[in-house]
Amino acid sequence: MQYFAEKYACHADDFLAEKNKVVLAREPSDPLVSMRCFGHAAVAKVQPQLYDWCADFAAKHPVGFRIFDGLRFGEVAKELAKHGHYISSGQGALPDMNFKRAVPDTGFRTRVFERGEMGGLCGQIDAAAWPMCEPSETTALAVAAFDGNKVAAMAVADDDTDRLYRIGIEVQPAYRNKGLAAALTAELTNLILGRGRIPFATFAWSNIASKTTAFKCGYFPAWTSMESTDGEWAKRIINGQLHD
Repeated sequence: MQYFAEKYACHADDFLAEKNKVVLAREPSDPLVSMRCFGHAAVAKVQPQLYDWCADFAAKHPVGFRIFDGLRFGEVAKELAKHGHYISSGQGALPDMNFKRAVPDTGFRTRVFERGEMGGLCGQIDAAAWPMCEPSETTALAVAAFDGNKVAAMAVADDDTDRLYRIGIEVQPAYRNKGLAAALTAELTNLILGRGRIPFATFAWSNIASKTTAFKCGYFPAWTSMESTDGEWAKRIINGQLHD
């Protein structure tokens, strides 16, 4: 909550309030609408042209996840369409600290890469084949599984803050359904927690495979989210032209 409060220019307690809250976006580059809910009040960050509409929307609906129901999303989608934008919705998960994550033996060789070693990992992968977790300058940690010299699967952690690490996992199509996603997620999670940091995962509502993997590794649903996407970005996502 503190993490998103900084992004939304609000207080963490606003997510625990008894009524929804709307704040003005600080930057013109911010999404037209962005909304988060941890089960209590939803907090929305919006551009000025949508503030009045969003304030009315937030006031007439109850607090809690029901503000993300399909029929209410229909209201948001209709309004966004007037501005050439679409809805992008998802879910976030945090680890159960009491869950014991055993790392199963998948038969594949694995290696941990630290921040300073990412160049070696990047040299072994085709960036276009890893749209969801290509290592970048913010990647602090990665675990890769190898079939010989070929990277079969990879889990990465980006240090969004000094306490929170955002994780991502990708398995090459030929190596799916072999337990690699769960094994690497468990190993990466244990490494992050062992360093006193908190990992979190985000995924689209429709990504059942990612959610199943996260829940198998002791993660639990922590928040729901919605952001607007402009028409050009939506087209590029649909056409597979965006990798992040």
